[in-house]
Amino acid sequence: MERRVFTSLISAKLRYDKGKGFRVDEQTDPYRVSSTLEKALGEDIQFASKCFMCEEKIGSTDGTYPSYDLRKFSHNSLCGTCSRKDDAFTLYAMRFAELTG
Repeated sequence: MERRVFTSLISAKLRYDKGKGFRVDEQTDPYRVSSTLEKALGEDIQFASKCFMCEEKIGSTDGTYPSYDLRKFSHNSLCGTCSRKDDAFTLYAMRFAELTG
């Protein structure tokens, strides 16, 4: 990867770990990341997200949120299955407590 591309990704607050690679978190600027990658690769970039509760992939590819720009999503989004559960709020709160505990 060219140094200028790497620098641009890091300045967009994309995290880098030598063992795991790049990682998006709540501070990452997804618009800047996608713009940088699209220019560098010459291809469209599609973001995918994982359900906060079950960690299954969600987004336009599975039909859960077909018309949404996943760059605008919270890292705490739910898939269609989890969001329809009667106790979704309780399960969500338990998962949040588990991660912040």
